[in-house]
Amino acid sequence: MNELMRNHAKADLLRMAYAGGLVNRNSPEKWRKEAIASTVVDIEFRATNRL
Repeated sequence: MNELMRNHAKADLLRMAYAGGLVNRNSPEKWRKEAIASTVVDIEFRATNRL
C-alpha cells in the first residue's frame, strides 16, 4: 500500500480501483489517498485468491 501511495497520484489510484471493480458509491473521489490505495490492495488480493 505504501508503495502504491508513493508511486501513484490519487487520480491513478482511483483509475486502478475503478478498473478493478470498485462500485461508484460513497463518492470514492472524496476518499483520502490512503483509503483508495488500501482498496486497490484489497481488490488485487481478492483477484489473486480467485485464481
